Amino acid sequence: MISIEDAADTLLPEFLLDKDPGYDGWLFGKVSATLARVDAKEARLHDHDEAMARLRERLREHRAGKTA
Repeated sequence: MISIEDAADTLLPEFLLDKDPGYDGWLFGKVSATLARVDAKEARLHDHDEAMARLRERLREHRAGKTA
């Protein structure tokens, strides 16, 4: 048995939440398409720190576009 405190920093809560119908199929499609693009050399993988920095920058740009 695992406590709620121990599970807080894991993916376990994701498995316990109700998902919208079709979510699993949508996620599978997104991951499959991304892996196909990586295999075809149309995209590349980034390490975690670089991916998070790129995500933050995209969010900043998106926010700037919404407020400007």
